[in-house]
Amino acid sequence: MMGEKICFAALYVIEALIAWLYLEYLFSKRKTVSFQLLSFFIGYTVLFVFSFLNNTTINAISFSIINFFLIKQNYQCNTKTALLHTAFLCFVMVGSEIIVALWLSLYGYEFSAYTYNFQVMVLLIILSKLLYLLFSTIGSRIFAPHKRLFEEPKQIILFCGLPLLSSILAIVIVYIGMNAGISGTIGIMTIIIVVTLLVVNLMFLALYNALQKANEEYLALQLSMQKEQADIAYYSALQEQFENQRILIHDIKKHLGTIDALAKQNGSAEIETYISGLEESFALSNQAKLCTDPILNLLLLRFRDNCKARNIQFHCDVRENSSSFLNASSITTLYGNLLSNALEAAESSLEKQIELSVIRNTAQSVIVISVINSCDNPPMPDGNGGFRTRKADRLLHGVGLRSIERTVSKYHGVATMYYDPDNKQFHHVIQFPEPT
Repeated sequence: MMGEKICFAALYVIEALIAWLYLEYLFSKRKTVSFQLLSFFIGYTVLFVFSFLNNTTINAISFSIINFFLIKQNYQCNTKTALLHTAFLCFVMVGSEIIVALWLSLYGYEFSAYTYNFQVMVLLIILSKLLYLLFSTIGSRIFAPHKRLFEEPKQIILFCGLPLLSSILAIVIVYIGMNAGISGTIGIMTIIIVVTLLVVNLMFLALYNALQKANEEYLALQLSMQKEQADIAYYSALQEQFENQRILIHDIKKHLGTIDALAKQNGSAEIETYISGLEESFALSNQAKLCTDPILNLLLLRFRDNCKARNIQFHCDVRENSSSFLNASSITTLYGNLLSNALEAAESSLEKQIELSVIRNTAQSVIVISVINSCDNPPMPDGNGGFRTRKADRLLHGVGLRSIERTVSKYHGVATMYYDPDNKQFHHVIQFPEPT
C-alpha cells in the first residue's frame, strides 16, 4: 500500500532528524555538514529497506548498528561513549513505541493493530516519535557536560518543556478522538493536529540548536577579543618597563663613570675593578634581540623562556622588517596564538621542538610565516576545515584559531594547516601579500 510506504518513509526521516538533534547537542562534529547529511541519508535509507522484513529484532539491531557508525563517523567521541548513546537511542525509540501501543490497546485495539489499521499506524508513529523526541531531549540534557548546562540561557526549561507539553496535548487529542470514534473526519483531524505538533517541535528544537551554536560563537568571539586586549596591554606594559629599565641603567652607568673617574684619580685599584665589574653586569641586562620589531621581540623572548622552562627546543628565524606591515595588536594576536598552539602540542610530544620562520619572498612578493611543532598524535579535524584543540573547556575551543583567522583576513593573507605523519610535525603556514 503506497500510503503505508510513504508513512514509513516519513517515520525514518523523523527518526533521523531526532537523532541528529540529539547528537548535535551533545558532540562536536568531525565531518562537514554535507558529509553528515549524506551519511544520515544513506544510514536511514538502509533502515527503511530493512523495515520491509517486518522483523522487530532485525529492525532494532540494524537501528543500533547504523546509529553507532553514524556517531563514530560524524562526531568526536570514543567507542564506549558511542555505544552508550547508541543503546540509549535504541532503548528510547523501542520504549516509546511500546508505551504508545500499550496505551492504544486500552481502547480495544490489539498490540499489533498498526499492521492492518492505517489510522492506528499513523497515530502510533506520531505519538511514539513525540515521546522519542521528548525522552531524547531530556536525555541530551542529562548526558550533556556540566559546563554546557551553564552556557545555556535560563529559558532552557521552556525549551525542554515544549516536547513534554506537546506530548501531553497530543495524548489528550488522541484520547478525545478515540472516544469520538477514530474514523472519517475526526480521525483525519486528529492525525493532522498530532502531526503538526510533531513538526512544530522538530522545527523549534532545530532552531534552538542553531541559536545555541550562534550564542557559543558570540561568547567565544568576546572571549577572544578580551584575550587579545589583555595580551596587547601586557606586552605594551612590558615594553614600557624595559624602556624605563634601560633609562635607569643608562643613568646609573653615568654615576658609575663619575665614581670610576674619582677612583682613578685617587689611585684606588680595588674601587676601579669593582666599578668595572658592575658595568659589565649592567651590560648583560641589555635586552636580547631576536628580531627588529620591539613588541614581537618581547613576545619571542617570553616564549623562548617558556620553552626553556618546559625543555622545548625553540628555533627562531625572523628576518628584518618582515613584520613591519602589522600593527602592535595584530602582532600580539597573530604570533601569540600561533606560538601558544604550538607550545600546547609540543609540550606533550617526545621531540619537543618548535620552529618559527618569518621570511620575505621577493620573487613571489609574499611574506611567509611558518610555525612547525612536534606533535606525536595527529590532530582531529573539526569539520570546518580546521583542527580541534585538546583543551577541556569547550568554550575555549578554537578561540586562538579564530583570532588568527581574523588577523589573516584583515591583511588579506592565506593560512594553511597540515600534519606530517612521517616526521610527526604539525605545520601552520601563513602567506601575506608583500606591502607596497
